[in-house]
Amino acid sequence: ANPTPYYLALKGISIDGHRVNFSKTQPDLVPPFGEQIYGTVSTLKKSVNYRLINDFGAVMSYDTTIH
Repeated sequence: ANPTPYYLALKGISIDGHRVNFSKTQPDLVPPFGEQIYGTVSTLKKSVNYRLINDFGAVMSYDTTIH
């Protein structure tokens, strides 16, 4: 979910080490105050790494865990 009034530009997502491919149904932009659902072949779905492009064009990497 994106709790901000800005678009989030995603560079990449990995769920349990499996890369998520972007498409028309799974775009690389998350709208302001919106959400996007991404799928994977993993059945564990515990570890998520996502990379965002900031306002300066730098890629920022974040890790989180799904509980």
